[in-house]
Amino acid sequence: MTTIEQIKRQLAPRAMADEVTNPHDDARLSYRVESNTVEDMATFLVLIGDYLNHHYEHALGASFPELHAQEMAKEIIERSLRRNGGNLISAYHNANTGLNGGVRKVLDTIADDIREEGLRRYINNVLDTYVNPVSFEEKVEIVRELIAVLRIDTVDAENPARYASDYKRLTEIYLENLRRTEEAFFRL
Repeated sequence: MTTIEQIKRQLAPRAMADEVTNPHDDARLSYRVESNTVEDMATFLVLIGDYLNHHYEHALGASFPELHAQEMAKEIIERSLRRNGGNLISAYHNANTGLNGGVRKVLDTIADDIREEGLRRYINNVLDTYVNPVSFEEKVEIVRELIAVLRIDTVDAENPARYASDYKRLTEIYLENLRRTEEAFFRL
């Protein structure tokens, strides 16, 4: 079995669900709130810190001191909502009023970010397991395998070393496109 085939097996959707996404989804589903709103900012901060710790304990068996958990949750919310013009204050406003999904949506935002971080780390770990990041020869070999699988005329197949420094990105793009193609077949 080639290295790329071993990586594909480890990064197959079912394998990643079993290893990463299911525990994170279970963590989110197991956290219950009394209300979809919070009374004030202090309650909001305690809630998001408590949820972050619940999520990490349930999915990964780890937790953080309360202050650290609150700060991590605030950073996640800021980073996640910034993409859509939001921030911590808008998340608090939604949680306080119940608008735009209220508390539930804020907790979903935290859960989604932690799950995506877990996926990134899992993918990175698999790639580092099969391709030593300090071995130029292994990087060249994985690129050679990718070129052989893809059979693209415009790629310089005689010089895989040219692409070796981008082996992770190329492998991730290949696997993502493979997943999208598989999903398209499932929908047909």
